[in-house]
Amino acid sequence: MRFKFKIIIIKNKETHKNKMARSIYLCTFLLFITWIPILSTSFPLSTKTRWIIDEKGQRVKLACVNWPAHLQPAVAEGLSKQPLDSISKKIVSMGFNCVRLTWPLDLMTNDTLALKITVKQSFESLKLFDDALGIQTHNPKILNLPIFNAFQEVVSNLGQNGLMVILDNHLTYPGWCCSDNDLDAFFGYPNFDPVIWAKGLGKMATLFRNVTNVIGMSLRNEPRGTRDYPDLWFRFMPKGAEAVHAANPEVLVILSGIDFDTNLSFLRDRFFNVSFTDKLVFEQHWYSFSHEGGAWVKHNSNDICAKIIGEVNHNGGFLLDRGFPLILSEFGTDERGVDVSGNRYMNCLVAWAAEKDLDWAVWALTGDYYLRTGTKHMVETYGVLDATWKNVRNSTYLQKLSGIQHPFRGNVPTLRLELCTKSEPSTFNPKEGILWISKMCVETPDVAGQKVKLGVGSKCSKLGQISATKMHLSFKTSNGLLLCLDVDERDNSIVANPCKCLTKDASCDPASQLRFQPSTVGVLSASVNRAWLTRRYGTNEPGSTRGFGTSAMAASPLEICVKASVTTPNKLGPFCQRVLLTMEEKHVPYDMKLVDLINKPEWFLKISPDGKVPLVKFNEKWVLDSDVITQSLEEKYPEPPLTTPPEKASVGSKIFSTFIGFLKSKDQGDGTEQALLNELSTFNDYLKENGPFINGEKISAVDLSLGPKLHHMKIALGHYKDWSVPDSLSFLKSYMENVFSRESFAKTQAQAEDVIAGWRPKKGQRVKLACVNWPAHLQPAVAEGLSKQPLDSISKKIVSMGFNCVRLTWPLDLMTNDTLALKITVKQSFESLNLFDDALGIQTHNPKILNLPIFNAFQEVVSNLGQNGLMVILDNHLTYPGWCCSDNDLDAFFGYPNFDPVIWAKGLGKMATLFRNVTNVIGMSLRNEPRGTRDYPDLWFRFMPKGAEAVHAANPEVLVILSGIDFDTNLSFLRDRFFNVSFTDKLVFEQHWYSFSHEGGAWVKHNSNDICAKIIGEVNHNGGFLLDRGFPLILSEFGTDERGVDVSGNRYMNCLVAWAAEKDLDWAVWALTGDYYLRIGPGLQEKKLVLHPHTGLCVTTNHSGNVPTLRLELCTKSEPSTFNPKEGILWINKMGVETPDVAGQKVKLGVGSKCSKLGQISATKMHLSFKTSNGLLLCLDVDERDNSIVANPCKCLTKDASCDPASQWFKVL
Repeated sequence: MRFKFKIIIIKNKETHKNKMARSIYLCTFLLFITWIPILSTSFPLSTKTRWIIDEKGQRVKLACVNWPAHLQPAVAEGLSKQPLDSISKKIVSMGFNCVRLTWPLDLMTNDTLALKITVKQSFESLKLFDDALGIQTHNPKILNLPIFNAFQEVVSNLGQNGLMVILDNHLTYPGWCCSDNDLDAFFGYPNFDPVIWAKGLGKMATLFRNVTNVIGMSLRNEPRGTRDYPDLWFRFMPKGAEAVHAANPEVLVILSGIDFDTNLSFLRDRFFNVSFTDKLVFEQHWYSFSHEGGAWVKHNSNDICAKIIGEVNHNGGFLLDRGFPLILSEFGTDERGVDVSGNRYMNCLVAWAAEKDLDWAVWALTGDYYLRTGTKHMVETYGVLDATWKNVRNSTYLQKLSGIQHPFRGNVPTLRLELCTKSEPSTFNPKEGILWISKMCVETPDVAGQKVKLGVGSKCSKLGQISATKMHLSFKTSNGLLLCLDVDERDNSIVANPCKCLTKDASCDPASQLRFQPSTVGVLSASVNRAWLTRRYGTNEPGSTRGFGTSAMAASPLEICVKASVTTPNKLGPFCQRVLLTMEEKHVPYDMKLVDLINKPEWFLKISPDGKVPLVKFNEKWVLDSDVITQSLEEKYPEPPLTTPPEKASVGSKIFSTFIGFLKSKDQGDGTEQALLNELSTFNDYLKENGPFINGEKISAVDLSLGPKLHHMKIALGHYKDWSVPDSLSFLKSYMENVFSRESFAKTQAQAEDVIAGWRPKKGQRVKLACVNWPAHLQPAVAEGLSKQPLDSISKKIVSMGFNCVRLTWPLDLMTNDTLALKITVKQSFESLNLFDDALGIQTHNPKILNLPIFNAFQEVVSNLGQNGLMVILDNHLTYPGWCCSDNDLDAFFGYPNFDPVIWAKGLGKMATLFRNVTNVIGMSLRNEPRGTRDYPDLWFRFMPKGAEAVHAANPEVLVILSGIDFDTNLSFLRDRFFNVSFTDKLVFEQHWYSFSHEGGAWVKHNSNDICAKIIGEVNHNGGFLLDRGFPLILSEFGTDERGVDVSGNRYMNCLVAWAAEKDLDWAVWALTGDYYLRIGPGLQEKKLVLHPHTGLCVTTNHSGNVPTLRLELCTKSEPSTFNPKEGILWINKMGVETPDVAGQKVKLGVGSKCSKLGQISATKMHLSFKTSNGLLLCLDVDERDNSIVANPCKCLTKDASCDPASQWFKVL
């Protein structure tokens, strides 16, 4: 019997005198813990691009095991050894969610076999009397059932245990499969009549039409033989597919390839035509013996793994890239561990399956067979169960599979609060300690602050009911820390935090941890206990002051470096107040060190080589960047909470950039003052409805960020413009007074003289552009990366990397096609390209832009870059959205079919007009890389001035940037010909230089010194000469493969950097991009986990020691990781890997300059390598004693076929 229970708390009526608070009766409003997303799979399943999804649109990852029922006696194997229900439950406990259940076609085309022969008769006819007796003992219910009814019982029991089923038509007549000489190997063979086959499929589909856990039908296992050519496949496979779909439109229709289902490559250039699409799935098989015999022991493991993965991708994996689901429906190896080929193959396969995030079905469940090729009780060494059908054959093998059982992409099941009427059934037995929600159990994290997940089987966590109320649900982490389930108020998700209020402290409020969160619908009651505030005194160091703290805090204050005043000795300067405000509001003790940034002391440059502040020391590590610091403070000192809800975090965010625009404007009528007033008025209206602070009654992080900016606005505009906030904006003025009058603000504000000095106009000073290219010109005409990270985070990351400028690319069609620019939304653009995952990513990370028209989204990007102090160059990259560039492009040069000079000039003028008053847009690049067979100077001189004049007339403030010909490598035609325009002080030229811009292979064919000097001479001749003639020149594109594997690129970059430094160039590197939404050609992927294929575990942080190190853990419990091959830094939970300098030592984690750059070497790219200070090449490795990550000499980098690199293979996902 199942029971439902509701986790609730009834909160008494609270009264508050404050006018913004409300009295709330919570006894009639109940919230309930449910999980995100609702993974009680909602049938039927269908497909969306390459993913299998449920009825609610949530991804369903199939992690299946093959259960044979196709051999003589046509009964599911193992029923003579264990009860059917025990086997089903064992499947669930091993982490599978699905069974690929095989069956012979004869079961549907031979009524005698299906309906007249009983299980007992079938076994006895084969003289399997012991098995018949075993079934009578363990499964008496099915003994006298007809064969098909017994098959139905198996499917039914699997469903009762929450297991999905794929019905796989394995062969025609019961028996073992498969060889080339089988009489049913392919269409038209003696025992494979396509007409009878299609009818049998239709009949099976009909009989399971209303059985919801039957989610798919595989049409035929391993087509093969001498006739397995594609023509017959295309002739008959659609007929089988249509027969299934017509009989049962709810099931997935799964199609296998030829050559034992290893080959679907014939679909590369030929379309598969059926009347349906959202149920179509393909399947592929891969065993160690699927390729060259003995290849895995004849060749180096790295080389053969890379080679065979290439073949597998060519033969079937390509379908994923084309938007079709692909199931790896058979794979496996001898689980006794004695097959060297099989062991190496499995490590390679697991890495590939994880990278592709495949659905899969391992061969096989089978412990042994009733009868196989004449042998009774033949043991299946590939089976996950042993011959007893009770025990796991090899737990290490099962652990390896666990690494790919859960999705790496798609929906991760977590918990949240929901209305009771919308929540799923839950059960909790205090003795068992397992919280079950919709057949999945709670998995607790090992680190405080992380979300609570759901899983199955052995991964379930045991919860205890502690405290006098028994309403804290608690657990212990691996290092003994006691944590409790808690609620994250930002999104009502369930997280794990240190247990509250287990002492006798009467002031403590445990509400968020009492199985239910009353403050999600009531008013937060947490407040600072002022009785505990103390002022820290003591002998201050020179240049150091102390701030507030609480006696509950650690006695040791945080060290913080901030800017010193430029007007008064030993006083605080401007531009660091946000961090100090956060410390004051949280009552964190700190030692403040004032740094003279004009004459930076040597001790400061050692800890901040870039000379930037603020800088805070956490756990012996210096951390830079206000965002990172304030987030760390929130995590380390959670009380009082200052987190702002995401939907309010951007309130008032445009005020600062419009303030700067007005302050720097020279023309009273240019609209900059009105732009500022508009933003202030919007903010005033918001405060009227939601104040007094942005998040209501209590100050939060967004106020601490905006307050100092408003303070600067008040002082700077008052001094330089004699301007003040109008009295009509009364709510804004009250807000400023509330913030400025706080004790924390008064203590941390800079003197007015310093603010005035900081904003004093610096006329005539050089501005050096150090830019990064951010592509927004490809389909879908949206800035890349917004599906991966919040826009503001990307902007801040650009700043943190030292760039001051972005060259933002755009297609001309954005200005000449109003439908694209203003009528098509971001969501529509992505969905029209079947980029549904990216649309979902934008909804998650940048919901504000999802439903904006394309151009408005582009404006948001420019605006946010400005808010983060970044200048922008708008680069017209091409005409229509797509990848660029080749000689054959239709928009390569003036007069080409898609490059009308008149339309181009109008588009440039329109873009310049639209960004006329946007002060951080400092330049416009007229066209990227003019090229082609017609790129001669005459056309350039004819049309380029017209584009330049169009921009300057529309927006006289921006720089007008002109590119050359030959892919912008050549401006030499300006040596003896004058470029005539009506302006001069806005004219800039640009030049590109890549390693491939010159003689092919030159950098490896010639001496580096010689080729560098030669090519620098060419670059100077083609463009650099302009500098000597007094014209600005931007090196607006350059770059190389940042993985470090391109010898030509590495040499070229060293040469380029030397030349750029010598010329002191302005520049823009290609590119910011981690990967592309959609690009013709390869993109670099930023992934989320690092899998160790040999163990099936993932890399995570080991917190047990004083210094965080790395270890392996179940992938579902691992912390998020990111690795961009260009950057070479492996980040785990916001900390970077620090490699040791001696082999055998553990790998640590840290921040900042100590992070080590890793390379992906060997043919597989699965060795993560680095060099020690003395040049020794080491690789990440696993210490099998404790699963810790260590550094050891790299294995198997030679052609030695006997070497096994498994322990050093790490797949970046």
